[in-house]
Amino acid sequence: MKNRIFSLICAFSLILSTIITVIDFWCFNDAFYKHEYESLNTASSIGMSKDDLNKTTDVLLSYIKDYDKTLDINININGENRQVFNEREKAHMIDVRDLYQNAIKVRNFSLLIYAFSLVILIMNKGLNELYRGFKKALGIFVFMFGLIAVFCLIDFNAFWTNFHHVFFPLNDLWLLDPRTDILIMMVPEKFFFDLCVLIIFSIFILMLIFFIIIKLLDKRVFNK
Repeated sequence: MKNRIFSLICAFSLILSTIITVIDFWCFNDAFYKHEYESLNTASSIGMSKDDLNKTTDVLLSYIKDYDKTLDINININGENRQVFNEREKAHMIDVRDLYQNAIKVRNFSLLIYAFSLVILIMNKGLNELYRGFKKALGIFVFMFGLIAVFCLIDFNAFWTNFHHVFFPLNDLWLLDPRTDILIMMVPEKFFFDLCVLIIFSIFILMLIFFIIIKLLDKRVFNK
């Protein structure tokens, strides 16, 4: 019974840490940003050069990762040298940075839980339970995450709005004006839709790979 519990804990913690790692990877992937900027003609629509757009993106992502402590950056936009982000955008990015930092803490804690539960299983000679635990955890994950994925793909606008209500419940700073706010011009809804599709696809592929690996280990190693 104890091994079954730890196998579930091991599986859930691995799945959670994987989800956050995938999100982290795509949210800070330079190639993805460059592709989206080219596809959406972002630099021209804002009125800045591609180099300045990339420079602004570097500052933005460094701020989220807490490498840079400020979002103060002056860029030439439509012939005027000005601050890129206004006070409302900066206030929202504080929330975004806090969300990201907390997510990374959860990811790191999940990895510790995964390692701890795996050691317990090894010590209790319970690795043969790992496949069953992962199968159950994966079933729950596929059901819950599948519903979210379907919601995202069918009505992304409603999904994205609810996402912000859930993760930014204390204010409406995320409601930006696409006519005046550079932040939403840089990363419009289409940008986030493409990002979410990549994340969903990557997570499902990784979960399938994990399942196949665990199943093969169960047959050839754990149950010898």
